[in-house]
Amino acid sequence: MEKYDEYRHTVGFDETNMVGNVHHVNHLRWQGRCREIFLRRRGPNTRTVPARVPEALARALRRDA
Repeated sequence: MEKYDEYRHTVGFDETNMVGNVHHVNHLRWQGRCREIFLRRRGPNTRTVPARVPEALARALRRDA
């Protein structure tokens, strides 16, 4: 498995102001997009996760509290 993921983004016209500057808030959108791509590639497949996982998670949270 690779040790890093690379995401290349070309800034679109809708991400700039009238002068052509990119607003700093766009990094939040890009970060969200990277997170979604990462989870799609490496996250658990929700179709294969057993239904008991939420129960086990709830038990673990109660135990830690």
